[in-house]
Amino acid sequence: TDLTAAGPFTVFAPTNPAFAQYLGDTGKTFDEFKADKDALAALLKYHVVSGKTMASGITAAAEVDTLFTGNKLTLDKAATGGVTVNGYAVATVDVLAGNGVIHVVDTVLAPGVSAPTTTVAPTTAAAAEANGCAAATMAAAAAALVVRLA
Repeated sequence: TDLTAAGPFTVFAPTNPAFAQYLGDTGKTFDEFKADKDALAALLKYHVVSGKTMASGITAAAEVDTLFTGNKLTLDKAATGGVTVNGYAVATVDVLAGNGVIHVVDTVLAPGVSAPTTTVAPTTAAAAEANGCAAATMAAAAAALVVRLA
């Protein structure tokens, strides 16, 4: 499955600051990063799973296949009631989109990298908007880019 299909999809969208941090950690500019279309497509597809997974549907640890073939994300319910992906707290849950749902994460996810579970409580899409979160915009751009790269 790829993003040319009708969906639905679940996107774990990093915030713009998280992506800026990722670029800083890799020592690349955005132009350098997007020039490597294979690496960019792999990273973006790693943030997307088939199906519409709402936070309320995550009740225990489960591995889900990503669109980056052969790679999985681990979803779990945190003790605080929030949701984690690969051990990272999901900052904003259940941002509905026309072809699925977006969950905002404060990190760029990478295969084989996990973090300790944190105690961040989930926020709503309205709270994310109030905080200036641009992840929904980034998710839409990422989805369009993955379609063009596929």
